[in-house]
Amino acid sequence: MFKHLALAAVVVISGCAKIDTHPVPPPATGCDIEVLLTPYQQSPPVEKSTATGKFSLNTETGQYAIRIHGFDFDTKTPEPTPLKTHLHCAKPSANGPVVYALSDSWKPSSHNTYTATGMIVDSEVVDSESNSACSFWIRNLKDLQEALNAGELYVNVHSVEHPFGEIRGQIYTGQ
Repeated sequence: MFKHLALAAVVVISGCAKIDTHPVPPPATGCDIEVLLTPYQQSPPVEKSTATGKFSLNTETGQYAIRIHGFDFDTKTPEPTPLKTHLHCAKPSANGPVVYALSDSWKPSSHNTYTATGMIVDSEVVDSESNSACSFWIRNLKDLQEALNAGELYVNVHSVEHPFGEIRGQIYTGQ
């Protein structure tokens, strides 16, 4: 599904092929990719947040996990239900449309740390026409893959305090 991804900048390849002399080496099939999420990658940057996170994706199965830390959740509810997480389509420093709604079923994993998991599937891709922020008309997984390969997808975690996004991580592929 998301095969042949290669990553750079804020994206980390973990447990994959060794680095060679190519500018952006392709990872081995089925590698897990990790994208660091920070408030400074938002556009504009969120200056008064201590939140951080990590988005992990298995390039072969489409399974993902999001781990977030440092959010101030409503202590009256057992889970941080107001939080939304999406894939958006835009280049770095630009804001683009939602193209995939990631899981918002957050489970506490340790003090002030929450995790959500899911699988990226074709039926849940949000139909999004191309615009000034996103060069692609995204209707399905194939279109989502093309936007990934062009470096035009980012993970965005929205909070009640920052409804346009509190932490973000751009995904680079080098394709």
